[in-house]
Amino acid sequence: MPISGVVVGATGSFKIGFVPPTNFIPPSSGPTVTVDDTSVTLSAVAADNTFTATVASTDTGTSFNLTVSLVNDQGTTVTGIFSVPILPTPPPPPTSIVDVTLDQTA
Repeated sequence: MPISGVVVGATGSFKIGFVPPTNFIPPSSGPTVTVDDTSVTLSAVAADNTFTATVASTDTGTSFNLTVSLVNDQGTTVTGIFSVPILPTPPPPPTSIVDVTLDQTA
């Protein structure tokens, strides 16, 4: 699934994948994830290589970068940097009219 972004004030869920996707030797350390935006909080990477990123409701940025790093079985550091859009808060859904008002205009 492609990276679609995280709404400001919300949490996005991510899963780290490896290349090749099957029949690989597990990393000797990692993966770890860091972020370049101090208004984004990361969870720890779980055993299934998932983590979350929470964007503060006060964040005014338009994107943040996640850096995923690991050390493979050969001792080589493997790093990927991924840009994640910060999406505006969507408007509330339409609601039913429950009353009426009347204003005098002249």
